[in-house]
Amino acid sequence: MILPILMVALAMTGQSVQSFECGNIVTRTSDFWSNAAGVRVALKVHTEDDHAKNSHQCESDYTLLIVRPDGTSAENQMYSVIDNWSRPIRFWIDGFAAKGHKLIATTVEGGSWQLLVYDLNGPDRAPEVYEISKEFLDALSHSCRDSLRAVGMTQEGNPVIAGNDAACSETRRLWKVKHGHRMPAGNLGAGGASMHDQAIPLSNRAAFEPLEPRQVPSM
Repeated sequence: MILPILMVALAMTGQSVQSFECGNIVTRTSDFWSNAAGVRVALKVHTEDDHAKNSHQCESDYTLLIVRPDGTSAENQMYSVIDNWSRPIRFWIDGFAAKGHKLIATTVEGGSWQLLVYDLNGPDRAPEVYEISKEFLDALSHSCRDSLRAVGMTQEGNPVIAGNDAACSETRRLWKVKHGHRMPAGNLGAGGASMHDQAIPLSNRAAFEPLEPRQVPSM
């Protein structure tokens, strides 16, 4: 599918960003999103002292809330970050891909950007984590970096991101994020998920599956 850059810009509108600092007993939840099948999802982030390791750092736990059309629900809390107190945290849901079976969300912890890709066919699995490299982010202007959003997925299953800002330039506003050398899994400090994932430039006319238009959740 060929996605004109105008459609990319439209796909990037409407994400509600949650923004706060990592502190003791703080909880934030995104808006609920629905796919075409009527599955409703939201992402909840809870922060508090890292008691388990006694590191006296701040831990953020990410929980995916899933409500099925029949009213049954599930929770997936299989991703966390342990790092400095008062680090700024932003997160949002980008949307659904792979015919509504994959959910892409973005989390920014300090200066570290992660894409979380959840498989809704396997709600008990940990999300696949893509770390957007610091080198890539540092090469962008501040306004371009802040405008980055996931807008789709390639046939191979790689998230596609776009910068909806003129500073990103017309020829490099689309990138696919691809795994490189993997780092060990487990609880992660900010920036520690995978230091070698690559953001590869795509043509503005590259073929990929755009995220589904946001559905209004039915309560």
